[in-house]
Amino acid sequence: MKARYYLLGCLALAACDAATEIETAGPVVVNFTQPFPATVPDLPGFLPRDRGQYTSLRNTGKVFMVGEKTLVKKYFGATDVDGQQLDILHIPRQAGSGLSPKGTRYQVLPLAADSFRLRIEMRDTLLDFTRPQAPRLRYYKGYYYTSSPSRQDSTKWTVRRLAVADGHLTQQLFNPDSLRVRALDPTIVQRKRSSGQLVITLAPQSRRAIGQVSDYAGLWLDLPTAGPAVATE
Repeated sequence: MKARYYLLGCLALAACDAATEIETAGPVVVNFTQPFPATVPDLPGFLPRDRGQYTSLRNTGKVFMVGEKTLVKKYFGATDVDGQQLDILHIPRQAGSGLSPKGTRYQVLPLAADSFRLRIEMRDTLLDFTRPQAPRLRYYKGYYYTSSPSRQDSTKWTVRRLAVADGHLTQQLFNPDSLRVRALDPTIVQRKRSSGQLVITLAPQSRRAIGQVSDYAGLWLDLPTAGPAVATE
């Protein structure tokens, strides 16, 4: 039942993955002093060998489409609804497919007099390098790194990492775990408190420091997976 209402809420709002929009979760913010890695040039888009369609390791209802200049995420979901719920979503009570007023692709399959199977497909553009103020894209040791101006301090950068391997794509954030951060060269780490949050600022500029930030085990965590669940009852 919870899955059903979550799916319907996503369809009505067309905004399901808040996790991909946050910079960090919790009371710790991690910023970089410049786009990462500092010694690597920007890319205009994704490398040709990595363009294509990828699945999520954690959510089989989610697919990533990597183009030259974009990264798009598609969700798939299905649930049983009644006619009143279709009316609320402005979807006709009949077999067919189309686009909802929110731009979500749907398919309706009648099951009984007032019972329908609703299938949906939603798309969310995560990255678009043709837009003004698009993130900086760099590639280093098998990973893509995106750097965007921090929301807390526009002079700093929020960095994310994309791992593409074996037909899967994973989004990652820097892990602010204190034990792992303490393993870094202390000269590249600054800590301060601001508005009740711990702000960690990293300044890896040498090749050694960049390699340490990129390679140290556990420093990058997979983003939480979200998306429509498939309701079976």
